[in-house]
Amino acid sequence: TRAYSQYFRTVEAVPAMLNFASVDQVGPLIQQAPQSEFGKLGTIRFTTSKNPYFDHLLQQGYRLHVYQTNWLGYCKAYAGAIAKCSTHTYTINRAALARLKFMDRARLLLRLHVSQSLLTKALLKALQSPADWSGLLGPQISFPAFDELMRDVSVAKGGDMFFAHLFMPHYPYSVDSTCSLRRPLVTSWLEISNHTGHSEPLLFNSPESRRERYDLYIPQVRCAMAKLETLFDVLKKRGLYDDAIIVVNGDHGSRIVINKPLMDNKDVLKPQDFYDGFSALFAVKMPGVAATRDQTMITLSHLLKMTAAGPDGLNHSLVEDGNPQVYLHRKETEAVRGKMTAFPMPPLPKSALPKPALPMPALP
Repeated sequence: TRAYSQYFRTVEAVPAMLNFASVDQVGPLIQQAPQSEFGKLGTIRFTTSKNPYFDHLLQQGYRLHVYQTNWLGYCKAYAGAIAKCSTHTYTINRAALARLKFMDRARLLLRLHVSQSLLTKALLKALQSPADWSGLLGPQISFPAFDELMRDVSVAKGGDMFFAHLFMPHYPYSVDSTCSLRRPLVTSWLEISNHTGHSEPLLFNSPESRRERYDLYIPQVRCAMAKLETLFDVLKKRGLYDDAIIVVNGDHGSRIVINKPLMDNKDVLKPQDFYDGFSALFAVKMPGVAATRDQTMITLSHLLKMTAAGPDGLNHSLVEDGNPQVYLHRKETEAVRGKMTAFPMPPLPKSALPKPALPMPALP
C-alpha cells in the first residue's frame, strides 16, 4: 500500500493514530514521566490519554487486552475498564534474557556493563566515536510479549480484542529471518544510523550504510511475518480466523534515512527520505471485505478510523489525500511536547522500496 504515518517518532505517531488525528502537537494526547523517574522499576516513560479508538472498542462491548512497553503505555487512562494490561521492558530485561543460552546471557550482560562504564563513555567521547551498545535488543525484547499474546489468543473467545505494540522489526538489527540472534553478538547488530551517538546528526546514513541496514532490516520483517503466521495458525486451528478482524500496521517507516526529516534539514530532504521515514504497512483482514491491495496514498490515522467503522468503512474506494503532509520537529533535541511544523509529503511510489533497498515481503 501507500499508507503513511505523519510522524517520524513512535511517541507521536501512535497517540495521533489512536485519536484518528493529524496534529502538530501531541502534548494533550500523552503524559510524560518526570526525568527523575526514568529507569525506575514500574515507570512508563510516556502514557497516552483516553482515545477514540479504545473508547469505540469498549463501547462495542469488546474485552480489551493490551500488551505495551515501558516506553509508551496505553492502560493508565483505562484502569478498571480493560480486561488485561501487560507491560514489557523495551531494553535488556529478564524475560528476554531468559530465552537465551547461558553463555549468550553472560556475554550480553558483560558487554552492557563495559559499554555503560564511565571510562568507556569518556573514551568514546574523546574519540568522537558513536556510543557503544545501549542495551537495546531489537525485536528480541518483544518475543516474550508475543509469546504471551499467543497464549492468550489460544484461549480467546468471541468478544476478546487484543492490542499489542511490538518492536518487530526494530533496531538494532539483532535477529535474522528465522528470529535467531545474529552473531557475533552486539558487534554485528547495526543501529539505525552510522551516526548514532553524534550530537544532533542531520546526515543519518550514507547510501552505502542505508543499503547495509536494509539488508539486515528485511530479514527482521520476514521474522515478524513468520511470527504473525504462527498467530494466524492458532486462530485457524480454533476456528476463529474466518470471523476475526485482524489489523497489522507499522507506526512509521523503517527510518533508515540518509537525511533525517527535520525542519533544520528541509533544504536537503529527498523523496527517498520521506519514503524511508514515513511509509508504513497497514493491512486488514475483516469479514465482509474482499481481499485487495490498495495503492491510495492515505494516512494511518484515516485508515484506522475507517477500519473502526467496519465493512462500511472499507467497502468503497479510498480517497487519496489531496494535500499530504507530515509533521517535522525543527531539530532532533526538540521536546516531544514541542510544536511541529506541517511539511508537504511528496508522492509515494507505487512500487516496492526504491533501490538500492531490497523489496518488502508480502504478508502471509
